[in-house]
Amino acid sequence: MVRFDAFDLIARRGHLEGVVDPFALSRLAEELDERLGDSEPAAGVRWRIDGTADALGHPALDVALDGALPVTCQRCLGALAFRVTQRTRLLVAKSEAELAALDDSGENEVVLGASPLDAPAVAFSLFAFVVVYFTVFGAGIWYLLKLMKKPPEAHESALDGAPIRTAGVTPALAVLEGEEA
Repeated sequence: MVRFDAFDLIARRGHLEGVVDPFALSRLAEELDERLGDSEPAAGVRWRIDGTADALGHPALDVALDGALPVTCQRCLGALAFRVTQRTRLLVAKSEAELAALDDSGENEVVLGASPLDAPAVAFSLFAFVVVYFTVFGAGIWYLLKLMKKPPEAHESALDGAPIRTAGVTPALAVLEGEEA
């Protein structure tokens, strides 16, 4: 486990990097598929943290992740190598007051850098965020595709008086009949 002082890393404009096995992370391992099959991902996920500053000079960390996660495809239930390539900037605050001010002022994520941080924890908090969104949006897209696959059923009544088309150059039949009169 790599622990580092965020402000020291930023002052030196240094960087840290490493590789982590996603199965070694207990909360993430529960969501991973152990059946790798043909979609075997690379050995671990690479992470990198660079000390920098934003355009206004606020101390910041650039966090990057690159790798693949073996997850279960929600459509075919087979193993799928989900590619993760994520880059984000974390502003580092020195106090709770600065954290609140920076959080309200911009789009970047803000963390409190008062104590030494775990490098993999910083990288994989972002990683967990990506996995959760993949799961939620993947399930939503799967459900929408399932609904679109099903054709209209015969017992469903047509809408009376509704336009034949909702868009296009040809007006609805009701409008055409009104113009002929």
